[in-house]
Amino acid sequence: MRLILIAGLIAGSAYQCFSQCQVDPSILQPLKSFWTDHKDSVYATGVQHFRHNGKEVVFFGTRHDLHDINHPMFTQLDNEISGFKPDIILVERNLPVESTKEDAALKSGDAGFCRFIGLENNIPVKSWDPSWNRPYHCLINEYPEEAVFTMVLSFLNFAYTPADYLRYEDFYIQQIASLETAGWNFRPEARQAAYFYRKYKTYFGSSFNGTPEGFLEQYNRQRLVPLYQQIVHSLQVQRDISFIKSLREALREHDRVFIQAGSTHLSSLKNILPLVLEKAAEYTKGDKPFAARLVQADSSSCLLAMPAGAKEKYVKIVAAAYGIRSDKNGISRYIRKQITGFKPDLILTQGLAPVYATPAITARKSGDAGLIRYLGTMGHIRVNSWEAGWDDVYYKLSEKYSPDDIYLSLLGWAILRESESFSAHQTFEDFFEHIYTPFVTYGYPFRADQLNTDTFLRSLKKYGKGIALYPTFASPVADPENPGGATMFMEPDGSYRLKGKPGKYRYTMQLCPPGSGPCNTTSMEITLADPDPSALVEITGKIESDAAPVSFAYLKKVLQSSIRQDILADMHAIRTALLLKVLGEYRQEYDRIFVQADAGYLQEIVRKSREHQQ
Repeated sequence: MRLILIAGLIAGSAYQCFSQCQVDPSILQPLKSFWTDHKDSVYATGVQHFRHNGKEVVFFGTRHDLHDINHPMFTQLDNEISGFKPDIILVERNLPVESTKEDAALKSGDAGFCRFIGLENNIPVKSWDPSWNRPYHCLINEYPEEAVFTMVLSFLNFAYTPADYLRYEDFYIQQIASLETAGWNFRPEARQAAYFYRKYKTYFGSSFNGTPEGFLEQYNRQRLVPLYQQIVHSLQVQRDISFIKSLREALREHDRVFIQAGSTHLSSLKNILPLVLEKAAEYTKGDKPFAARLVQADSSSCLLAMPAGAKEKYVKIVAAAYGIRSDKNGISRYIRKQITGFKPDLILTQGLAPVYATPAITARKSGDAGLIRYLGTMGHIRVNSWEAGWDDVYYKLSEKYSPDDIYLSLLGWAILRESESFSAHQTFEDFFEHIYTPFVTYGYPFRADQLNTDTFLRSLKKYGKGIALYPTFASPVADPENPGGATMFMEPDGSYRLKGKPGKYRYTMQLCPPGSGPCNTTSMEITLADPDPSALVEITGKIESDAAPVSFAYLKKVLQSSIRQDILADMHAIRTALLLKVLGEYRQEYDRIFVQADAGYLQEIVRKSREHQQ
């Protein structure tokens, strides 16, 4: 009965939130009509071409479930991109770029394949579907927050395959982390799968089944629930709106745009794209000049008044030290006072840090950005990150610097600014994943191997500072008494393969500690056994070392002397421009915007506002 009452209550006001999210009615109405009538039909893959006044768009509707490189869809995708020669490619997801076409199709499907083709041909590739923040906030303006949570998580379970996870809980934790990084503001209790199980039973009337048996049947059954259909279709409308916004941005700077999206989006958008192209002349190149009146400024904050039509909107920027987990200087009290006094209706943080059960725990684990997100989420204030657009940063930097130099400098910078959180991770590999995940989420075109710690540490060799994370072994030297004819191969991590006749073999090798310091000589003894003395025996193994991993303090020292400061200076200039662009967009919707950013961004914006006033 509760489910019926809630569905009935919601149905009469469906899509109200989209008017609050500044959507052109000529675009909104066709999208609403399509998704209201949508019956989860399967649409065939296909391609359509759109042209108007020198602008051209090729839209390829794909299937997400295909991963065999021999399927005709991948051949057609390759041919369409090669023949069209686009200025930019827009894809449905941000993913690392695999090393081959085959791996791209197998591991990343349609979107990953297009990213590979684009990067291989030096074509910029961006995602049209980058953030969950706007869909999340529009949906909770329309539906109960716990209903949005339950239905969207249930919808995303399509990606869950019991064969790939030991437990559904493992998949759930990964989903929460991915959504949070992409802008969803979860309440602390939602981190536990038990919370989802309770809400699932409330809204669907049955217990959640995360086992291989019955999972698909359960997923298909939940799709018949009216409230599920309403929320998921509202979500798809919002995604289509994000698509249109991204296409407009692309048409501002480019004449030829190739788009990959699921075939359902091709069906929902094909009648709208001509309208977008007709208005392409209105999308002028470049960003609008920065215009803001400086009301007040000191070393730690500033207050700006930005024009928005006939009125002014206010922006308060506070320079809280990014990544600080301690509260020695009363940062928590300072932040609370600033937010309480300003009374914002939108909060923008530098990054999207997790929110935990209490403000103290959140501040300790997630620093100033996490605490601000906690205060906003609990105070029912919209919170988002202004720190999106790593694809924009990368492509602008690539006009001047090599990809390897950009990779080392940006990842090194991120490691240094997150250094206080290193102790919260069990291994450097875990910490490194924490570092690169936001870059992946917001479009940085990593090669898949660049997400490996060894690749990152080897990149330091270019500057004469190459270090290993763990102890390394140099090539072994055979003892003269060893049986003749044997072959020994050893990797730096101590993995070896020995092939020879039966007998006892001794080797000496250099064991080099991570970081700096002299290498030591060590030895090993291996016995190859076989009843036939003339047989060739092969054995593999790995030498384990008691030496400690590289100290994080040493790694920081190496990074500080290896990172290119000119790249960082240009990166900060690009990111300052992106922050100003974000403020310019949000001032149309919000009256009082609170921004947390590093002191450098505060100082630069104060400088620009003073220049504007002169």
